[in-house]
Amino acid sequence: MYQSSWDLPHLPGPEECWQESDCYWWFDKAIGVGGWHRIGQYPNQPLGQSSLFLYEIGGQRFLDRMIDIPANACERTASGQRVGKSSVDCLSPQEMRYQYNDSAAAVDLHFSESFYEPRDWVSGNRHDKALATETGHLEVAGRLRGAVRIGDRAFEVDALAHRDRSWGPRNLYGLDVLWFCNGTTGPDLSWAAMDVRLSSGQKRTVGFIVRGGEAEDISQAAVNVITAADGVTPLRGFMTLTSNSGTLDLDIRTNQGFMQRIAPGPFIVVDQSSRVFAEGREGFADFGVVQNALHGEHLPGTEAEITLTCVVDGTSTFQSHAGAMAPGLLALWEG
Repeated sequence: MYQSSWDLPHLPGPEECWQESDCYWWFDKAIGVGGWHRIGQYPNQPLGQSSLFLYEIGGQRFLDRMIDIPANACERTASGQRVGKSSVDCLSPQEMRYQYNDSAAAVDLHFSESFYEPRDWVSGNRHDKALATETGHLEVAGRLRGAVRIGDRAFEVDALAHRDRSWGPRNLYGLDVLWFCNGTTGPDLSWAAMDVRLSSGQKRTVGFIVRGGEAEDISQAAVNVITAADGVTPLRGFMTLTSNSGTLDLDIRTNQGFMQRIAPGPFIVVDQSSRVFAEGREGFADFGVVQNALHGEHLPGTEAEITLTCVVDGTSTFQSHAGAMAPGLLALWEG
């Protein structure tokens, strides 16, 4: 069961790879603006990591990719943490404030309405130590409200959102493939799902479905993806989550995404801010994939290499996925 201490900084363990991080993603359909933001630290190294992605459909997008930030630019407090230009504070149980301030972009957002009680990936706060050595990992969907600026464009946000917090030793080596989809259509339906495959051959699926506030663990997650010609960008995904009470079918359609290298570990992650359709409702989800089947480390550095997923820091023009789709798929994507 959720404890208010989950939303507060934890005492670091002795492991060099002990980390604590806050992450959230959101989309406000009414104004066509969305984003993704992560704030984390490795206190024993010591260093921090921060990454922010914002976009306006048809407008501009902004990316500040994850980099290692020295300890003198980081801070841990009783209620949160600051890493470079990013900060997070727990104002009260289940109420978080996220901020970022730069000349090219700014964020001041509050997550204060949870659609269900925050919980771990699996019930009972259990962890598969072979796949994730974290001590704890919170997941919850809800609403995010506040202000965002992209360049000189300012927005008032009232968005569907999902957030997580994790703490404990995190060792990401040996991860070959990771699919995840976390999202919601509103208070009546939310989900979180992750499928992990290691170079050792191990496979693990975790997650849950929440209907009307009642959560149920999933036992399977089947995923199929239509990818752009760049070989990286997921344009559309189909996912079926299975629980004891039945299945949930998700139709995921990308709005915009970004790419970055994840450390420690020689692999990249593509996160796609997406519309999602489930059980006759439209909602929002973050649809992401880590691919390392060939143990590669190359991260594209220009828009010429990857045109449909943002890989360039700073502001750039929103890229429509429509040009990468055959007419039949485009009709489905827009429908």
